[in-house]
Amino acid sequence: MKAFKNVFAPIKVGGLTYKNRIILSPQNPHLSPSGDLMSIEVMEFYRKFAQGGAAQITLGCTPVNREPLDQVRGGFMLRLGSDSSHIALSRFAEMAHMYNSKAAIELFAVAKGEIKAYSDRGDSGKDRVEIMPADMSLNEINNIAEDFANAAERCVKAGIDNIVYHGAHGQISAAFFSKVFNERTDDFGPQSLENRVRFTDLVLGAIRAKVGRRLNIEYRISLDDMIPGSPTFDEVVWFVRHIQDRIDLVHVSRGLHNVHRHAPYMFQPLYFEHGINLEQAARLKAQVDVPVCAVGSVTIEQAEEAIASGRLDMVAMARGLYADPDLPRKAMNGNAGKIRPCVRCNQCINNTHTFLLPTCCSVNAENARETIYAQIPLPTGRRKVAVIGGGPGGLEAARVAASRGHDVTLYEKNSRLGGIFEVASLASFKKDNRSYLDWSIRDVLSRPNITVKTGIEVTASMLKGLNYDVVIVANGGSLIFPAFLRGKSNVCQVVDVETGSVKLGESIVIAGGGLSGCEAAWVLAEQGKKVTIIDMQPRNKLGAGVSAMNMSALMEKLDELKVEILCETKMEDVQSDGIVVSKDGEVRKIPCDNVVLALGITPDTALGEELYRELDCEVVCVGDCATRMGTLRNAVSTGHMAGYNIF
Repeated sequence: MKAFKNVFAPIKVGGLTYKNRIILSPQNPHLSPSGDLMSIEVMEFYRKFAQGGAAQITLGCTPVNREPLDQVRGGFMLRLGSDSSHIALSRFAEMAHMYNSKAAIELFAVAKGEIKAYSDRGDSGKDRVEIMPADMSLNEINNIAEDFANAAERCVKAGIDNIVYHGAHGQISAAFFSKVFNERTDDFGPQSLENRVRFTDLVLGAIRAKVGRRLNIEYRISLDDMIPGSPTFDEVVWFVRHIQDRIDLVHVSRGLHNVHRHAPYMFQPLYFEHGINLEQAARLKAQVDVPVCAVGSVTIEQAEEAIASGRLDMVAMARGLYADPDLPRKAMNGNAGKIRPCVRCNQCINNTHTFLLPTCCSVNAENARETIYAQIPLPTGRRKVAVIGGGPGGLEAARVAASRGHDVTLYEKNSRLGGIFEVASLASFKKDNRSYLDWSIRDVLSRPNITVKTGIEVTASMLKGLNYDVVIVANGGSLIFPAFLRGKSNVCQVVDVETGSVKLGESIVIAGGGLSGCEAAWVLAEQGKKVTIIDMQPRNKLGAGVSAMNMSALMEKLDELKVEILCETKMEDVQSDGIVVSKDGEVRKIPCDNVVLALGITPDTALGEELYRELDCEVVCVGDCATRMGTLRNAVSTGHMAGYNIF
């Protein structure tokens, strides 16, 4: 508590007193049926954040439109456009208040019809947002303002404490304030600051006229839209000063939702620094008279420093709380070292934004699956469990099995735990991976009912007679190395680059444009080497299994480093002076000093098959030895279920 005394000091914001300075940033978990119903999955998803100590939990992405959701783009969202919606919402508010947490909901208007996420540019070649101001009639403008006011009144009826008005990421108020997107010629046009803010004035005025000060308004804003012609910082300051008498909190973000190249700045991958919006938010706070909150990969340490120095009032977190919903409680109780770190892989966002699937978490397998795990009964006895492999899947299986009361022996053939993920944590831009791996190892080593044995390669004969009830196999996979390349001195594996165990020349070709190949290209290009990537897939298919946001950031970095990427290109041979490739039937040689293979893994199934045949107990395979999609999420989720499912 002493280490984070400022984060956990109460604060008065508008008509509310928050128990601490951490709020759950609005996200849509895609667990709700469309309409004005709330599923038990949604309730249990949000409950854990309130239980974990967040001062506010926020339902994300809630349309206010009066039209039915089949007329607007609004799937998997609670709807506040009908008078019956407050009934479902009241259950959410009651649940939040059980834990002394404030109940909040993010309101926004959605466009009619289907709009592809991250559409970037329209037929004119210009960047677009979901609702373009010039497309709206005066009647539609007035209707939307009325819809916001009616939605706010329904929130009051439901017992909601705070509405988050979504004015960031190119949402409708931001579009009206932007000279780029506002092409109107009337009083709502871009001819003056007063005109540009007129729509927001109309909406906020309608809300306050309807509900007064019976709830707070948290205004979410992008301080930087990140495209030429966007509102300047001084204009945003003017905007906030103009509306600050009608709002209670400013929530600072950046970027535009529909512009694909901006996605990494809204959902920062591990390649970005933490606290990406803190400095700009602090600049804003110094010039306005309303409390300021910032989102953007903020760590608990950054939050304490910013709040202690008076640079910020509150912080908003989403992915950090996904990874560990108990983050606030652990930090408050002096257990910050036990907080499970987020690796910022963005699989959570990728699921919802790219595939319209329920959200997930690579390091917290139960995230958005709370009701599924709640149905699994308690073990009927204390079992003796062997886990083979000390990578992320084996570590998670051992941790969970031990937490369920079983006695676990973890075997690792190498001298240290971590498996291939340790190699995947070596680059300077992958500190988040290292933090997670350190946490996982630390947790396993701290448990008295886990015995760790390193430097032991397990066989079936070794385990016979040890009377294990369950054996969980997490021995990973083998790196793909085509037979026709064996023995060639200028060919190595991508792990050799990551560990620095090989000496390379100045011109490198990497065969394989997945995550490991692209990250290795970054490392080598920063060393000043000329790097080319070849892959048989088209460019938009590179990085299978990786979130679109992270791949976008990675590709932008490779372009910056002038890495050449040759797609739909096949490796035919490697010679002493270069690599032979083919594309569209044309064969050519690319001169290079070395070829680095990043072709993925093949599951190592032999041990699992041997144990299944030879042992008289349950054998379960998890992680890379059971799949060709070697991701952290797969390793952790399968390991978690294997450890949980022992009865």
